[in-house]
Amino acid sequence: MQGSADTEKALPYPESLLSFLELDAMDWEPLVQQAALDLDQFFSTGDAAHTDHMMQTLGELGARHIYFQLLYLRYFERTAAGKSYIPIRFVT
Repeated sequence: MQGSADTEKALPYPESLLSFLELDAMDWEPLVQQAALDLDQFFSTGDAAHTDHMMQTLGELGARHIYFQLLYLRYFERTAAGKSYIPIRFVT
């Protein structure tokens, strides 16, 4: 299951950082923008379909690099715990 806490991955920090820096932003930036748009639409409308699509998009990003998996897991865990999403613009 995607987002399962049972899966553990280990990648040495220097190698994972270097591999992240080598990624072409043109490959993943549209997905990040789509996830941000979905989250913004959720805040505007309250329609959970937007968060479902955001999670699918974050899952696609997670398949590209382990750093994106951390972002996916953060929101997956919040959803599983029933916590609401907090807009970044409101965090101080």
